[in-house]
Amino acid sequence: MSIPSDIFDLLDAATDTPVSPFVRPNGVDFPAVVYEFDGETYEGSRYGEAGAVKTEVTANALARSLEEAETVAQEIVSHLQDASNAPCVRVTGLSREYHASYDGERPGIYVVSVSFIRFRG
Repeated sequence: MSIPSDIFDLLDAATDTPVSPFVRPNGVDFPAVVYEFDGETYEGSRYGEAGAVKTEVTANALARSLEEAETVAQEIVSHLQDASNAPCVRVTGLSREYHASYDGERPGIYVVSVSFIRFRG
């Protein structure tokens, strides 16, 4: 499996909320999870061997209410800390933001970001 599909599978298994990389697709309502890759390094690489892959990811739980965004983020954190994922995944941080509606009529978007590192290899 590729690293992008591993990350998608990991997050998709964490929640029933739609998951997608980089942007929320048209037609997908809230809540949603959008994730991005913050970096990828190869630990202990040597000539001829890439070494272990360390992928840094941020999963953003997007919702129209803070409570809903917090719930989705907690599902993700719980899944990432599950014993079956623990040797390969480390949650490194949580942050919260609010983005006002661009048209001023709808509620804005609450974002709870879960940062984690996935080790492979």
